[in-house]
Amino acid sequence: METILAKGSIATVEADALAITLCEDEAAPKGLEFAQPWLDEMKACDEFAGKAGEVAVLYGPKGLKAKRLAVVGGGKRAAHDSEAQRRAAGTVVRSLKSKGVKSIAWVLGANCDTEAVAEGAIVGNYEPDHYKTSTKDPKTVERFEIIGGDAVGLARGILLAESQNFTRDLVNEPANMLPPAKLAERARAMAAEAGLECELLDQDRMRQLGMGSLLGVAQGSIEPPFLIVVRYRPEGTPTSKDHLGLVGKGVTFDTGGVSIKPAEHMDRMKSDMSGGAAVLGAMRAIARLKPSIPVTAFVPAVENMCSGTAQRPGDIVKS
Repeated sequence: METILAKGSIATVEADALAITLCEDEAAPKGLEFAQPWLDEMKACDEFAGKAGEVAVLYGPKGLKAKRLAVVGGGKRAAHDSEAQRRAAGTVVRSLKSKGVKSIAWVLGANCDTEAVAEGAIVGNYEPDHYKTSTKDPKTVERFEIIGGDAVGLARGILLAESQNFTRDLVNEPANMLPPAKLAERARAMAAEAGLECELLDQDRMRQLGMGSLLGVAQGSIEPPFLIVVRYRPEGTPTSKDHLGLVGKGVTFDTGGVSIKPAEHMDRMKSDMSGGAAVLGAMRAIARLKPSIPVTAFVPAVENMCSGTAQRPGDIVKS
């Protein structure tokens, strides 16, 4: 989705939908006064009162080049912080794209956060449809414009959202498509693209280092384990002696081993690597945000399977 700053006024911007946030008991803003009778009617019918998550759509709004006016509830004004704005933008995108909307122009209100809105819109437009083979046109928002935003906030919002979606792509992969070796490959490719250092410790190296606990989890699987190490080093001299360490669990599928988990929801055990995915997504963002302290991430990537070689309850491992 192209996410940009819009040029022009509320009345002249062209989009499939013009979107605004209204908190509880707020009137239509300047330039949209014509919508007040409609808003009053929506409130009288209990269809829109400005509560968080509510969305109302007016088709063919008078005086606008946009084809629709979409109003999303912001909740109570005192609680309408950056997180609430992020959720509101995501709510609008998800609601409108289901109606076939391809372009949205978002009116940024006073004291609103460009970064949060951009982040929410991109995260809200995400679809885990990589393996779908339908020939139908996918419903997705292709352009999201922010009226009244700032370039720095926009850039940060895009970066953070894309890093979250990178993480979501990893978590949504089925276990047969993302065993430990593939997760390690994805980490190395991300690091190379972002300008990070990446070291992959294989089974032999981990044995040399005495990593018995990690190897014990992996010994029931035919998939070899890896310890993924990703390093960020700041340019120039760090401003602090601190060194941030991030550790994320990377069990690409967790049967429970000999102590096997219940069959119900076993398919969700592919998500046991979501901590590792979150750490890798964070490193992707850190590489571009360029903090002034070094950061090192560790992701032990293993598959925990039930087999004749799996570790038994009560086994002793050296670590």
